[in-house]
Amino acid sequence: MKTASISMIRLARPKLVLGVLLISLFFVIFSASALGQEPQLIPQPRELDSKPQRFPIRTSLEIHLLAPAADGDLYAAFSLQHELKLTTGQEFPILSSPQAPERGPVVLLGRLDQPAVRSLLRSVKLNASGIGDEGYVLDVEPDRVLVAGKDGPGLFYGVQTLRQLIVSTSQSRAEILGVRIRDWPAMRFRGVLIDLSRGPVPTYETLRNAIDTVAEFKMNQVYFHMQDSFRSLRQPLIGLLSDTVSQNEWRKLTAYASKQYVDIIAEQESCGHLHKILRFEEYSGIGERDRGHVLAPAEDERSRFTENLFAEMMPFFPSQFFHIGCDETGELGRGRSSGRVQKEGSGRVYIENLKRVYNLARAHGKRVLFWGDIALTHPELLKELPKDLIVATWEYSPQDDYSKWIKPFQEAGLQIIVCPSVGNVKLMVPDVVNSGLNIQRFVRDGQKAGAMGMMNTSWNDDGETLLGMNWYGFVLGAACSWQQGECNVQDFNDRFDWAFFRNTDHRFTEVILGLADTNRLIRTAGSGSEDVPKFGGTANSLFWLNPFESAGAGEVKRVLPVTPQVRVAAEKALTTIKQSRGRAARHAEILKYWEFAALRIDALAYRYQAVAEISSIYHASYTKPPDQPTRRVFSGIEGTDGYLQDMLEYSVVLRDQYRKLWLSENRADWLPNTLALWDRRVDFWVDQIDKFRRLRSDFNKGIPLPPPDSLGLVEVSPEDGD
Repeated sequence: MKTASISMIRLARPKLVLGVLLISLFFVIFSASALGQEPQLIPQPRELDSKPQRFPIRTSLEIHLLAPAADGDLYAAFSLQHELKLTTGQEFPILSSPQAPERGPVVLLGRLDQPAVRSLLRSVKLNASGIGDEGYVLDVEPDRVLVAGKDGPGLFYGVQTLRQLIVSTSQSRAEILGVRIRDWPAMRFRGVLIDLSRGPVPTYETLRNAIDTVAEFKMNQVYFHMQDSFRSLRQPLIGLLSDTVSQNEWRKLTAYASKQYVDIIAEQESCGHLHKILRFEEYSGIGERDRGHVLAPAEDERSRFTENLFAEMMPFFPSQFFHIGCDETGELGRGRSSGRVQKEGSGRVYIENLKRVYNLARAHGKRVLFWGDIALTHPELLKELPKDLIVATWEYSPQDDYSKWIKPFQEAGLQIIVCPSVGNVKLMVPDVVNSGLNIQRFVRDGQKAGAMGMMNTSWNDDGETLLGMNWYGFVLGAACSWQQGECNVQDFNDRFDWAFFRNTDHRFTEVILGLADTNRLIRTAGSGSEDVPKFGGTANSLFWLNPFESAGAGEVKRVLPVTPQVRVAAEKALTTIKQSRGRAARHAEILKYWEFAALRIDALAYRYQAVAEISSIYHASYTKPPDQPTRRVFSGIEGTDGYLQDMLEYSVVLRDQYRKLWLSENRADWLPNTLALWDRRVDFWVDQIDKFRRLRSDFNKGIPLPPPDSLGLVEVSPEDGD
């Protein structure tokens, strides 16, 4: 039998996102008993039978790719080769042949319609009938592993499952758990949305890495939310003040993603959310209001602007899909279209404009998506929409039933994609508990309604949030959209440490859930999300409040009672990450984001405690007789070991960590906009130290202390901090 070695073919090897690329001497030693008999797979396969026989990985192992093989099949083989090297330190050869080798050890990769695969399936009595599109079978025997896909994506996804079945038995030895799997997805399209338009814009390398991880967990779409993020050569004012992705980068990204069956889709806002373009005088005439947020609906130059932008973008986004946005058009009817809206109604004007923009994108042969929120408020007009227009229906709060966001579109005969959220909007820590319910139930109801797929969204509304915090939610969405029926979040949590980090216990999942619970603690104390009721709590805005002014002082009083619990959770997370970082054999880099979040939450809670102590100390000093000493009292406030110095130290360290995290994933130009907040926070604590030192100096000169309320020092009762 002829075999051709292709292990040395010069193709780009898959760079597995956030993975640990070198084998460490401290690599966790894993035994079969660590996971028990049940493989810890995400997503869970549709049909899985565990087998007692395992496949020991020997030095003579070969990876055989049945010929003929497509480029995507070869990429799947490289993905497996790389995983094996990470685990064992050895690079196993990839061979190509039309027939299966007679002897093992071998991992055989092929397609269900190949004669050699059909013969093997008959020999092991594995029935491949009924396997859906993008599906695969996987069978493990002591001397042979078979992965066979119904199509190219199916083979690739089968290999991703196989990667999670490889377990280390010693520093350089490993085995593959014994299983027999038949698997295919419940939803055709499974994607994430990454916001490129509110500050952070990932580097090309970060975007490639994100594509790797999306593909690793069997997702097949990445949407990019863009307002002025596409670097237009014809309209150079677009993106002038923002970081942007170049046209050449888009070309390379779409080609790179296609190797892993990931579709890159532009979500280009075409109705609203366009202030970053409309702020320029060049475009003042096409907005509903000058320098506003919404394009005026009309058939003149406003239409030509959209038409020209689409014409420039389309060559760089070869996907069959194009998302035109058209959400949150609150300005509609308040400016240039006011007369028309008064005459025809806002719903009619919106729907007609939506159809106009749809036609502009459809002219390029695209299947067009739009956000469903505005159309949902005019259900009587939904049946007028083209039946091939796809609704991206979104709701980000946890609900028992999502029929409200699905049924009207379904009754109008429109196709839908359900759009939950990873729960990161404006938060220091994503509220993964509530967003988990949102993802679980929205996808469940979408499946029941026959939705085309899921788009799991992440947003950077305040320009601060970082992409690395979102992977727990993204992967949960991958599981729920692949698995049939309602996914079990607790079961997902039990599997996440192994599937994502290759860690053999649950410590990193506990870090994520423990930190996420600080949202509940702060929310139940009376502080919550600015946008979604009963959601969040760790709002970024809390961190920037002046605790000596009214709003900040009110937060001190509200949140102080729960600060001990918040700090315990944060410091437990910090301790776990610092002591256990080496246990993460894959994707270890995201732990630094959670480490930063833990320190920031600890700093916030400590600030409330410190301000309460400062207030208590100062109130006591203010009421003392003038002849009593205050030097020690003031040193506890502004001294080197004082509360204000503590807050300065927290701020300096956090600022440096944030800057490094930003630069590790994002382009640099927009960073000063956010870093200015951190600089101001550092300066704030320096100013407070100087202020209290002057007060001490004045007091020592016989100048009376000013009243506490003039300094913003609220009096806190003793039980507030218990």
